[in-house]
Amino acid sequence: MGPLAGPVTNNRVERLNQTIKKRAKGAVHFNDQKGVETFMKAFEIFYNFIRPHSALGYVTPAEKAGIARKTSWYELISLACKGSSEDSTCLKTTAAVKRRMNLVSSTSES
Repeated sequence: MGPLAGPVTNNRVERLNQTIKKRAKGAVHFNDQKGVETFMKAFEIFYNFIRPHSALGYVTPAEKAGIARKTSWYELISLACKGSSEDSTCLKTTAAVKRRMNLVSSTSES
């Protein structure tokens, strides 16, 4: 077992898994592996650049790391899709996932 093994790390990983499941539940129907990958890319953007974390003093991980950009969802999605062989498909699909994530977020918080 390496330095990453232990109850604290396990709790953090389990909490992240719970967060991902909550966001995905009812929001997205995955038809294939590409759909899962697109959802995870959108979630990664949301989690690291948009969502403030209480454990970090209510700033995003990007802000904490000093790499934050004041930017729109569309710009973040564009950056995430750069280099993809199917840029336009990536942009459309990731934007659709973002809309669904916002819907799940607003309904689960009420």
